[in-house]
Amino acid sequence: MVPGVITAERTEIRIRRAEYDDGVLDLEQDEHDLTVYSGLRLGPLPEGWRVSRTPHRVRLRGGSVQIWAGIRPDHGYRSVEILKERLDGAEETKLGSRTAVVRRFGNQAVWIVPLGRQNLVLQVRTNDGADFSDAALARIFLPTLKRDDG
Repeated sequence: MVPGVITAERTEIRIRRAEYDDGVLDLEQDEHDLTVYSGLRLGPLPEGWRVSRTPHRVRLRGGSVQIWAGIRPDHGYRSVEILKERLDGAEETKLGSRTAVVRRFGNQAVWIVPLGRQNLVLQVRTNDGADFSDAALARIFLPTLKRDDG
């Protein structure tokens, strides 16, 4: 998958303009924010944090914390029970106001947050002794967590 391009066997569709409730994205411009392609919307980041983007994931780094984030299709509206099975050893929890599953191991955690027909997938890694809470994670991703699934 390439941002703004849909390819199916011998057909290629180029998306040149995308309209959202909160604005318009002209994909023919040279400079644009790859976060838009991922479906992620980020809230204010803690001071000193940096964001890097690929077409499929966003990487956030700040101090001793690294977060990889992406949106994945979930065509079947998988239940929390199924998501827990997919993420062996995960437990049901909340991220912000959303039901989620999380698997914690050592200084890492993997989150799956259902967003209708998509899932927000977060991989969080902290250096030993780092103070980074689930509430801080929810604040960063609040615009994504608040989106309307309808």
